[in-house]
Amino acid sequence: MSPIPFTLPPVEMIDVGHARLAHHCLGQGPDVVLIYGWPVYSATWRNVAPLLARHYRVHLLDLPGTGHSEWDDNSRGQCRR
Repeated sequence: MSPIPFTLPPVEMIDVGHARLAHHCLGQGPDVVLIYGWPVYSATWRNVAPLLARHYRVHLLDLPGTGHSEWDDNSRGQCRR
């Protein structure tokens, strides 16, 4: 099976406490949130997200400090890039 060509949809930044999370959304239907393990980012789902988006509204988040997400200097006890 060949990989599906995939480009992340435009990013929307969501303010959450001391972090700004990058959020990508694609598809329509019931919501599905895909979360990855450390130390990768939302593009990890590039082969899965397009398939799920045929039937679901897929949310891809970059956790703080990964991908396009950001956090400020007031975030303590967090891993840093």
